[in-house]
Amino acid sequence: MALISRSGLHAILQKNVVELGFIRRHAKAGYPFFRRMLCTLDKNFLNSIEGRIVFNFSNPINVPAYDTKAYNLLCVYDLLWQKFRNIPLETTNIIRAIPSHTKEFQEDFWRLFEAQFRKMSPHDKEQFMKH
Repeated sequence: MALISRSGLHAILQKNVVELGFIRRHAKAGYPFFRRMLCTLDKNFLNSIEGRIVFNFSNPINVPAYDTKAYNLLCVYDLLWQKFRNIPLETTNIIRAIPSHTKEFQEDFWRLFEAQFRKMSPHDKEQFMKH
């Protein structure tokens, strides 16, 4: 598993929608240790009309209650859960990065999203996150 620095992952997330995997720090009953996520920190993408409607995005109004750096975490917007989540940097691995920082790239992303994710049921989303 190739590890990436906080600043490196943050930079990638600011211009891409990223599918990543990581190992949970704390076991969750009924769930595997491995977790997969589709996430981003691309503010232009998230604040687009589509991002606000499809992913229920709104800008955060509160800061985290603790320093995520001190816990080696990075706060990202999880597109399937439609909320901010913390990921553990020590086990995070990028599966794929989908450019999202230009209108053309966003159009490409929406075609991919339509084909692979939009029609997912809650069960399908859960299965995606587990594998």
